[in-house]
Amino acid sequence: MMATLTATRDALAAIPGVASCKVGMEDAISPADYPLIRVVPDRITPGRPYQNRTVECLIYFGARAYESEAGGLEAVYTALLDIEAAIRTKLALLGGRYIETITDRDELTTYKLMAVRAELTGNDSAPAVADRWAVVWFDPARNEETFDTLAAAQASATANSGTVVPLAALGPWPTA
Repeated sequence: MMATLTATRDALAAIPGVASCKVGMEDAISPADYPLIRVVPDRITPGRPYQNRTVECLIYFGARAYESEAGGLEAVYTALLDIEAAIRTKLALLGGRYIETITDRDELTTYKLMAVRAELTGNDSAPAVADRWAVVWFDPARNEETFDTLAAAQASATANSGTVVPLAALGPWPTA
């Protein structure tokens, strides 16, 4: 999933006016980092199609709150909502799914933070190693057949117009 996160980081770093964009939320953020974007993975779940995974993430973005002197706090919100719109546009271009925007994430008192909750899909996960194979048909009258070798599964699929599907050993196989 790191390739997906870094591709997202790189796309978001191109948003005009953003001073820093990284994966993760580090402790040592300096005033020079603002306006900032941080892509923080929250949860990784199985995705679609097979061998993809979905990472749910919070994309934090923020600006210094004391910059509100020129235009007030409304100017800070205006700038942040412009960044939020740019993040949503980049997510759409990346094939991500926008879920929601959380405003006023005031974990840092001198900065105004918001966060976009999003889902990103990547196929850079390490698939489980298949140690058995099945041949399936798109015919409800036929049951799948399982094989211990890929060669046997491919031979059966070719002879019977089936599709080979890897079966990963995520646990012990049941015995009769």
